[in-house]
Amino acid sequence: MFFLLFTAASNLRAEMVQGDGYSFFMSAPVGWVLDKNMASDAEADAVLYPQGTTYQNAPSVLYVSVVEKGGGFKDLKDFIRQDSASALQQNPKLQVQSGPLLQTRLKKSVPLFLYTGYKDGSGEAVAYIEEEDMVVVVTLTSSTGQILHEDLPALQAAVESYEFIGKSGEDLD
Repeated sequence: MFFLLFTAASNLRAEMVQGDGYSFFMSAPVGWVLDKNMASDAEADAVLYPQGTTYQNAPSVLYVSVVEKGGGFKDLKDFIRQDSASALQQNPKLQVQSGPLLQTRLKKSVPLFLYTGYKDGSGEAVAYIEEEDMVVVVTLTSSTGQILHEDLPALQAAVESYEFIGKSGEDLD
């Protein structure tokens, strides 16, 4: 119980995101809103968007989703390979580029990939946070490549605030 209270006190702006068998803390970057209510509409665990906009009209949206391991991929490298291959199959002119490694609050390394060249001019940056039984996927989707690059610090801040709590039902004492 002490660990949970310490974590909550040290991460005051963070919100707990819970799903089927997991929970973690994440904070909205400065100037952004973390919205768990709209998450079901987005088929995600949480969505984040700039203050003064809505999920529906924001030029950039961060989607946070969890994928359980064993669901067709063996490890993080295999998941990223499959994710990139799927995106390229749907958009053959897409450019996939590895970005810098990001870090979570507890200094876990997180690979970042940029997906640009969509027909409509939009772009995505995807951070893949590996946990023991799952991968937390944090996707920044922006209406243009320029907005994507402008909003990359929001993705970085969200990833830096991430702290895995544990599997739901685990004893957190």
